[in-house]
Formats: sequence, C-alpha cells, structure tokens
Amino acid sequence: MRLLTLSFRSAESFLRHYSEPNDTGALFYRTKSEVERGEEVLLEISFPALPNRALVRGVVLGPKDDGIWVALHESDASTRDFLLKVARGEVEITERSARAHDRFPADVPVSYKELTEGSEMRHARAVDLAASSAFVRAQEPPEPGTKLELVFGPLGDEAETFTVHGEVTKLRHHDDPGFAVRFDAKAADGPQLRRLLRTASETGRVSL
Repeated sequence: MRLLTLSFRSAESFLRHYSEPNDTGALFYRTKSEVERGEEVLLEISFPALPNRALVRGVVLGPKDDGIWVALHESDASTRDFLLKVARGEVEITERSARAHDRFPADVPVSYKELTEGSEMRHARAVDLAASSAFVRAQEPPEPGTKLELVFGPLGDEAETFTVHGEVTKLRHHDDPGFAVRFDAKAADGPQLRRLLRTASETGRVSL
C-alpha cells in the first residue's frame, strides 16, 4: 500500500482540501505522479493544530487538475471525525487525547473468546490497532457489549503475543465484516502493545 504524505500549512488549509462527495469524505492530494483510480493508499496527515500525525486509509477516486481525490475508508471514520473537530477548533487537545487517536493499519493474527464459561476461541485478524482499541475482521462478529479476551499475535509464541480484555463497541456487516473492540483501561500500559505502537509510529504499520 502506497504511503502519501499530506502536510497542510494550517487547519484552514486542511479543511479547504476536504470534501464530502460520499458518506466517508475525501481529501485532495496535490501530485504530478501517476496514481491509478481505485488504488488503495495510506494517507499520513499533519497540520499545525494536530499534535501527532494521523494515518488514514483511502481509495483513489481519480485525477483532478494538478492532483487526485482520495476517498477515506469508512473504518477510519473516527479518525476522520477527530481531524475535522481539531481543524474546526471543536476539541481541546491534550496529551491523552492525542495518544488515544494514534491508530495504525495492521495485519495481525488475533484469537478471541467471550468471557463466559465454555466459550470457544475464534481466530481472525486485526486490521487496525490503537492503544485503546482495535478493529477485527470476522465473518460472524460478536454483538455490541460482548466482553472478550483477545490474544494478539501467533498462538504458541508467548514472546510475540499479548492478551487484553475488551468490549465490542460496534459491528460492520457488509463487504468487509468485523467488529470494533475497546480495550480495558490497563491495556495501554502493556509493554508489548506499547512496543508495537512505537514501532508503528516509525513505520506506519503494525506487524508481528
């Protein structure tokens, strides 16, 4: 997946480059390079009001004058909303809120089970990860409110896995089904998760 860096001189500039031709929104990226319509890309976004760079997935809609429009991925809607609120001055940025919105694309094996007696472990893949949450791709996602135990990483290799508890917050049923899960508060203090996110901040992607 190609990484495109969008650095805006101001929050106002970011808003001028943002449009809503669809439900997910889109950003204009100035470039003379050839980028194919339908290509999946990773946008690295920054502007002065934003404390940390943000990573959002998108799909190229097509060329326009001296650049391209990129439709933002619906699974990154929370990051998009956060960027818009910051740019519009609707939220006060603190160190905690900045960390909470550092989400990174991922391709990590995850096994999960409900926190009820006799529940079976299911196997899936996490496609994004943050200090407080993840999105897990699954054909039959558990219902919102379900409490889960999740093991990230390959089972049988304790050095490369970490376990957290969390709660399912929302589902996605259509083309790319899965569920969002919010971790218990102490999960962000786990050394394995901190290490993964630190590496992701340098490379733009979570990997195990």
